[in-house]
Amino acid sequence: MKRLVLIMLLALVFVAVNFAEAQMQLKSALVSSGKGALTSGLDVNVNFESFGKNLILQGNSERVYVIFLQKIPLLGNAGVSGGLNQNMPWVGPYYTANLKGICLTYWAGWSGGFPEKPSFERNKMFTLLSFSTFLKGVGFGYNYLTYFGMKFSSPGINYAIRVSEDTLIRVSAEYELIGDKPYYNLGIEKKF
Repeated sequence: MKRLVLIMLLALVFVAVNFAEAQMQLKSALVSSGKGALTSGLDVNVNFESFGKNLILQGNSERVYVIFLQKIPLLGNAGVSGGLNQNMPWVGPYYTANLKGICLTYWAGWSGGFPEKPSFERNKMFTLLSFSTFLKGVGFGYNYLTYFGMKFSSPGINYAIRVSEDTLIRVSAEYELIGDKPYYNLGIEKKF
């Protein structure tokens, strides 16, 4: 667990130094609500960008996290992520690539303890594998998620309705195949 704490501290220093050097500018803000496999309710997402670097902050009443990404030419975006989920700290890698219109994502996290029971015990918290693509403005995707051993398999669809030049209404729906449950989300995004 001491290694996990050291990795988290080094990652935070890395993010802070890169954020300060990059002079990040606000790119978008999204406020959404809905029900998902792990969270539900109101969610806020803020995205900063500068010279091939992204900083994403997202959270609600149960969790908050940050993702710092660096663009890697010809390979995609790679970085670190971390946060708090129900008072439990976690950290992990994040990678995304866009291959001829198909977006592939790998995201994993290791936690210190369990939800509402933080400790110095390291645990495999989650792994997310996903792909998505767009066809005539409609997004289609598939997510495979493990969370403390629970498995979720969800195909989904999403659509963005342009309200003005810089404002979108985002609508999405997924169907969790293993648990046989529908999920949905509705949000409004402002681009800057």
